[in-house]
Amino acid sequence: MKRISLFMSVVVLAGCKTTDYASFAQSNALLNNVVVNEEHNAKYKKHVLDVAFDYQIEGFHADQNLYHCTVQFANIDGTTTTSYPGKIIPCKLEQAAGHVAISWPMPLDKQVRIPQTNFTNLKYPIEYMVVIHQRTGAKSSRIIGQSAQMVSTLQL
Repeated sequence: MKRISLFMSVVVLAGCKTTDYASFAQSNALLNNVVVNEEHNAKYKKHVLDVAFDYQIEGFHADQNLYHCTVQFANIDGTTTTSYPGKIIPCKLEQAAGHVAISWPMPLDKQVRIPQTNFTNLKYPIEYMVVIHQRTGAKSSRIIGQSAQMVSTLQL
């Protein structure tokens, strides 16, 4: 009986700690000094972008997990997609301004597992951009800043 009471208490407390991301006003982000170096090794299926940039978020809200960055890859239908290993976004932004340096796997990298349909939708030559997102829901976000579109040097 004690275990059931403890479990129910944890469930109730976890449910109370949800954040209403929609209540935050939309911020704007600016990316500067974007530098990208590509590493390709077809033999080992290693295709990584070493990305570095400075950023500034206007209207920054000091809430944990509200902002993050990704590298978005262009699809043939005009949409974009991203890929990274695991389930946790590796680029969280917790300050209004700063510098980011991160390695981001390309969709062809062996550490990323994406569905085969995503490969057929990917635009070739591969085009990508660095993007800053603001969370709008538990699993949704809005783009608030982005770099210029870049074209990969990868030859298929």
